[in-house]
Amino acid sequence: MSPPPPNHPPQPPQEPRRPGPLGNFGAAASTGRGGATGAGQGSAQGAGRIGAAPVGTGQTSTQSMQAARRDRFTVGLVNDMSMALVMLRRVLEPTGKFQIIWSAADGRQAVEYCSARRPDLVLMDLEMPVMDGVEATRQIMQACPCSILIVTSSLDSRSDMIFQALDAGALDVVRTPRMDDEPGRAAFLMKVETMAFLLPPKVSSTPAVAPTPASTGITAPPGRPLPAGGTVIPAGLKQTGSLRLNLRRPTAPVHLPPPAGGAPQVYFGPPPLPGSSKDRMASRLVIIGASAGGPAALSVVLKRLPKDLPACVVVIQHISQEFSHGLADWLQRYSYMQVKIACETSVMRPGIVWVAGSDDHLVMTSPSTLGYTPEPRSSPYRPSVDAFMNSAARYWKGEILGIILTGMGRDGAVGLKGLRGLGYPTIAQDRSSSAVYGMPKAAADMGAAAEVLPLTDIPMRIHEFSGLAGGRGM
Repeated sequence: MSPPPPNHPPQPPQEPRRPGPLGNFGAAASTGRGGATGAGQGSAQGAGRIGAAPVGTGQTSTQSMQAARRDRFTVGLVNDMSMALVMLRRVLEPTGKFQIIWSAADGRQAVEYCSARRPDLVLMDLEMPVMDGVEATRQIMQACPCSILIVTSSLDSRSDMIFQALDAGALDVVRTPRMDDEPGRAAFLMKVETMAFLLPPKVSSTPAVAPTPASTGITAPPGRPLPAGGTVIPAGLKQTGSLRLNLRRPTAPVHLPPPAGGAPQVYFGPPPLPGSSKDRMASRLVIIGASAGGPAALSVVLKRLPKDLPACVVVIQHISQEFSHGLADWLQRYSYMQVKIACETSVMRPGIVWVAGSDDHLVMTSPSTLGYTPEPRSSPYRPSVDAFMNSAARYWKGEILGIILTGMGRDGAVGLKGLRGLGYPTIAQDRSSSAVYGMPKAAADMGAAAEVLPLTDIPMRIHEFSGLAGGRGM
């Protein structure tokens, strides 16, 4: 392809418009599974769950109405294999929900076509001539940000590229469907439909503000523009970049009496527990839940924690089992702490990051032991942040810090609220630094988060919770 003239990117080839209703699209929002990701994005049967969650309420009511009024969603396909492009069309077009507006044979074409005609969703291959999917994702997110779903046929050989692309701004990953694999096609279509339904309206073409490479050391996940007037924070909640702002303690704590006079109190610890103070101080647990955009956000947090952090860390990232080992390997590159996949009967120890690694739910089965359970089977989030937080509230005998990072859906909000009700400190990532402001928004709206913080401030809170002086391990 010849270079485009300055300031005039080439127009992508126009795809024919095909009539077709959206079907039962609007009804999906009222199924009661409310979140910003969908059962399709993370059902027990399915596709890669970096972003698994139920359909519905992650958007504002205005956004949901705007989404429901749209007839179809525009899609750009990026793949150097003509047969793969044909197959993707055969899966997507019969639904009547998607208009494929262009197809690119390599990453460079994808960047040019996105600049000329930005789609709602890009389905991006990884290994391509001229420019691969990782670099294409990076350039698209810098020049004309849009939602990118990585579609790959090989996991073993491309695991590293998958997480590089997620680090560069892609929201999720799914296996390339095959025409002879009906369950695989259904899982793929569910993932694409869910992501499309949850796309926010395009309110600005200006790239959103996110942590800079200089401050994080890696490419930051894409943020979302703030609405006019900034983020609305529920009553009783504080949002700040300062780590020293006094915060109201959790409402109606279970174990601690209210402070004298009912005055606000700085509170960053759990209720008193039986046993010595030394025992309690040695028993700290940090729970981090994330979904879409989570791998990049997790790398920002983990790289700022010291090797000898005197706390156990458990990560619940919405991701299918086939991608979980690759996630753990990738996070290990950014972490001073040892990163391990949690196994049945794993015994939690300080200084280790345990990553959920199954399509079942990671839970605590005793005060120090991890395990997996398929229950609740009805949960569209797999693995579920709520399930682990609820089990930790039951079994953990020491201090707990609950954190909800970027992600689609509502998973973690209920579990976080339960922790806050017991007097434990809780944090949700703020809107401006979130790739997808679904899970943290749900937590903030529910009053589950005692603090709403920028991503780069969260590691310091973990330091304080763990009893470390500020700056150690930074």
